[in-house]
Amino acid sequence: MLAERKRFLIPNQITKAFHIWRGITLRDGLILLPLGLIGYVCYQYIIPSAWELSYKLFLALLPATLGGAMIFVRPIPERKNIALYQQLLWRIRFNRRQRIYLFSKRR
Repeated sequence: MLAERKRFLIPNQITKAFHIWRGITLRDGLILLPLGLIGYVCYQYIIPSAWELSYKLFLALLPATLGGAMIFVRPIPERKNIALYQQLLWRIRFNRRQRIYLFSKRR
């Protein structure tokens, strides 16, 4: 009877995010969409048309590439549900909370 008991594997890192594609959540897509639009606007209107195509494409794809790297890079191998931008935000908020108090000895 003990041998017939079922075993269940419970995953460690569970997120409640809605995935629109493998590894891409709806929130990630909503972050990447404006970055892609910024790159498109830069390509069409801001970057001079006299430049070579390779330079124009590099500058146009730069915002989306940097944003994608911030979203998809997982700096902690054990925690697959924490992105690089989340960890950087936590560090910035932690450093803002820290205070240094200087005390002088009383005589």
